[in-house]
Amino acid sequence: VRLITPEQCRGARGMLELSQSDLADIVGLSRRAILEFERGARVPFLRNREQIKAALEAAGVEILPDNAVRLKAK
Repeated sequence: VRLITPEQCRGARGMLELSQSDLADIVGLSRRAILEFERGARVPFLRNREQIKAALEAAGVEILPDNAVRLKAK
């Protein structure tokens, strides 16, 4: 299982025009939890990282190897 990195999370949110609060609401975490993850100050539980990744993928991005992110083809 490839886990999402803080950089991928920030990039994916930017591509999708989601705020930290938007993502937090979607996955059921606090905005602070998203902020601290993206800053690298905290590593969320595995389950929460999986939920973050799944939510961003469901919204239209692909999480790729080598710390990359791209919009899904339509």
